[in-house]
Amino acid sequence: MTAEDGFFYRLTVDDASIPVIARGSDRVGVTVSRTLDLDVAANEAATRYRPSAILPHEHWQPIDGWTTCTGQELQCGKLFVGVLPGPFQRGGLEAIAQEVRDSIESAISSGIPPVFSDQVREAEAQLLLWASAIDPRREIIPVGFNMNCGGRRSLTADQKGFHLGLHLDSWDGPSFAGREARTNRVSLNFGPGTRHFYFMLVPVWSMRKALNSPGELDVSAIINSYMRLPIDHHVFRLTVPPGAVYVAPTECLVHDASTLNSDKFCVTYTIRGHFPFSFRYWQQ
Repeated sequence: MTAEDGFFYRLTVDDASIPVIARGSDRVGVTVSRTLDLDVAANEAATRYRPSAILPHEHWQPIDGWTTCTGQELQCGKLFVGVLPGPFQRGGLEAIAQEVRDSIESAISSGIPPVFSDQVREAEAQLLLWASAIDPRREIIPVGFNMNCGGRRSLTADQKGFHLGLHLDSWDGPSFAGREARTNRVSLNFGPGTRHFYFMLVPVWSMRKALNSPGELDVSAIINSYMRLPIDHHVFRLTVPPGAVYVAPTECLVHDASTLNSDKFCVTYTIRGHFPFSFRYWQQ
């Protein structure tokens, strides 16, 4: 793909800028909220949130000022966000999603790990092979299947069931150091519902710089302090329909996910790895 195909873009807000991969129709599904809900735990009693949880207000607006670029202009390592078609035809995804949901729910009620059919295992193997081909290091790490109900404003929860809101992943360890070199991830939405991926443009090291706190190394403290600064906070919402994959540096960018606008459950499969923007796959 080239710039003329409407595939490579750059989102810029103030001093923050992130490359985005999106086909023309998918770009329409990227919207922005310019204010934060700082009291989610108090305002939304039906869902258990951590006291410090923060989410974007549901005031989503179209984005102005997309900058179209060529792939050569966006040599940015892993610090980019994208949504693109996954490696499967849409036809068989819903049956796989239904089986995974049934198996996960059965495992929860029985306490026995889920057992999947050969069809599901074959789909998993194909997805891992696809991910390995776009990781030059061949160091992919399967996170696995997950299932979320529709109508949920926030999806990520801790082991006690408290939702985190906007957060940073720490799969590669809790430390602040070396975040740029960490794994990013791809996640395929098997459907049948549509998901949204939320992200902020400002990486965590830029948040710390804005706070003028060079000695602060607690990632959660940096995020919570930054999001309470009296400035405009832009959160972007990427639409991920069934059959699509999103890729994002979730150890570097504050993010969350949602099924709020879907009345159907979603099954996803996530893989961590080193998926760079410059790899030729993204330009096919």
